[in-house]
Amino acid sequence: MLLLNGCGWLNDTLMDCILFALNEKSEGHTMVVSCLLATNWFVAGKFASGKKKTKEAATKSFVAPLNVRCGGTGVGRGNHWILLVSDVASNMVLLYDPMGHEERYGNVLQQFDEFIRTYSRRESVARYTGLIRTGVQNDGFNCGVLALKAAKLYLTTGLSIPDANLDFDHSQQACESYRQQFGQILLDATDEKGLEDYCIKCGSQDPPKKDMKWVACDGCGRWTHEDCCPGQRIPDPDDDFYCMLCTVV
Repeated sequence: MLLLNGCGWLNDTLMDCILFALNEKSEGHTMVVSCLLATNWFVAGKFASGKKKTKEAATKSFVAPLNVRCGGTGVGRGNHWILLVSDVASNMVLLYDPMGHEERYGNVLQQFDEFIRTYSRRESVARYTGLIRTGVQNDGFNCGVLALKAAKLYLTTGLSIPDANLDFDHSQQACESYRQQFGQILLDATDEKGLEDYCIKCGSQDPPKKDMKWVACDGCGRWTHEDCCPGQRIPDPDDDFYCMLCTVV
């Protein structure tokens, strides 16, 4: 219902579920980095979070939704969604801000550069500055919808950064239509696989190791692999457990 509400801000859970559902249709062109990992890596600079995914993302093309403070002020999670796209084929990185202020998030690109130098053999990645657009977000709640629309272009077409066109309609009326489309994608995916079975940390339905336990969060209700929450005490069955997303400040 939150997704279909025309003025509802999309939270991490919805963003992840829609992106994972889109990725199921992408035939492996591009990987998805979950909101939690992406924000930890490229906003907070915590590269040690999710080591297996870190090495994988450094060598593959990916889309990463980032929860930032609007305008790029300060460091840490906020209430505005932007999108980072890394394209191995063209050796380029693109930053998309629905409000059109990509220049304000230079700290994100600096973290990305450090990420690439640390975990891949590439010394540098070119920053794509040829973003074509005629519209920008003109409200305070559709940033997530527009970030998903941009991500969808890469996930479902397999286009490289220079070939993809983000010049789509940014109006509130168009965003209502996008919400309906994403709602249908979620319904279809839920019927097929069950999105509640995706790990909140790594985004996988399959555990990294055989017979690995899953743990349910008492805050958001989502599940995570036991090995995907290092440093957190795995509770007894009768105790409460809160995932990294619910404990991030």
